[in-house]
Amino acid sequence: MSFSVMLGKISLVSFTYDIIGREHTGTIVGLSGSIMALARLITPMFAGAFIEYYGVTAPIYLASAISASSFLLAGVIFNCNNRKNKVD
Repeated sequence: MSFSVMLGKISLVSFTYDIIGREHTGTIVGLSGSIMALARLITPMFAGAFIEYYGVTAPIYLASAISASSFLLAGVIFNCNNRKNKVD
């Protein structure tokens, strides 16, 4: 998990640097770090509620759906970014 978090942070910094520019990168990286910390705080509570109401496998299916949608969204963003670089 720590490897995927590291890759995600590196990708985020690279992506924000390309879009936002050097002057705002620190702000965006700090804000994303705060959001990620908040997500690590809130996620166990939601997982507990899902287990309580929908059963033990519900968080697994929800996490799989979120991961798949994130993977697809990353592919779309990467594809759009490649098209932009080819035009420039």
